[in-house]
Amino acid sequence: MNFREDFLQLVWKYQYFDKKDLLTSDGQKVQIIKVGFHNLTEGPDFREAMIEVDGVIFHGHVEVHKFASEWKQHAHFSDPAYNSVILHVVWKNDKKVLRNDETEMPTLELDGRIFLEIWRRYEQLLDFNEDLPCSHAVGQVPDIIRFSALEKALVERLQEKSNLVLEIFKQTNNDWEETAYRWLFVSFGFKLNAESMKELASLVPYKILLKYRNQLPILEAILFGAAGLLPDQSDEPYVHFLKSEYQFYQKKHQWNQKLSRSYWNFMGARPSNFLTIRIAQLASILSQAPSLLGSVIEESRDFSAFKKLLQVKPSEYWEYHYSLWKRIHQKSIKRHF
Repeated sequence: MNFREDFLQLVWKYQYFDKKDLLTSDGQKVQIIKVGFHNLTEGPDFREAMIEVDGVIFHGHVEVHKFASEWKQHAHFSDPAYNSVILHVVWKNDKKVLRNDETEMPTLELDGRIFLEIWRRYEQLLDFNEDLPCSHAVGQVPDIIRFSALEKALVERLQEKSNLVLEIFKQTNNDWEETAYRWLFVSFGFKLNAESMKELASLVPYKILLKYRNQLPILEAILFGAAGLLPDQSDEPYVHFLKSEYQFYQKKHQWNQKLSRSYWNFMGARPSNFLTIRIAQLASILSQAPSLLGSVIEESRDFSAFKKLLQVKPSEYWEYHYSLWKRIHQKSIKRHF
């Protein structure tokens, strides 16, 4: 079959294949609970998936290849970002794939399982000469149908966001203050790092950060430390300060978990939109809002006042840095959101 890898990604994303009696290449029963969200930047193709393999539920990532041998060709075996892959989805399982600990990677082969109608539609789309295969038919769609489609998309988008907020509300035991805090982190993560930012917020409760609201460097130390973004080696005095402070507060609050560098995406983002800048901005917002939810509700009555709430300046360190690893030579960073 002549097709590209992104076709298989589409098949996995929308589950366009027969899921009856799914087995891995070594005969283990597979049940797909959550396909994960499509990652369009560096790292595994689908993040935050949930798969049951032989009765055991795994949380992690899914990687998609045309041939299993491409795992080694793409050097995934040496990339820490792929250590959390729980399922390898391929068209042909032409070679056994091993994890770093030499155990076999669960591999699902899709050869013979993809729906015939999906193949036909794919071939039809390849026959079009236009950049957008459906562009020739857009003008034939009545205005009322286009308007209805846009309206439906808007309602579905609002419904989706509402469900996400309510899910966080449930996870926080109906705490609206903590919910607002976590949702703010999700929003600052944008598409690239939304899930990782949500996890970061869950690791560091808002009530704890409130204790250090008037100490911006402490807030930065806690957040960057919990995010796993403090470098092991650095010549920057401020970085050494952040590491020292995080170690102190980690012991004080007995935090046993933190994220790692592999959780975060920098590819696909401009330097001024790096998550390091966004975390620094979040720390600044938290240092200026005595009650996050109360401030949002109060200021949202007037858009200009609400906008001002988010137009914050991070600490002076970020005047000459995009990250915690390298200093830039000139003051060129836009220091507010």
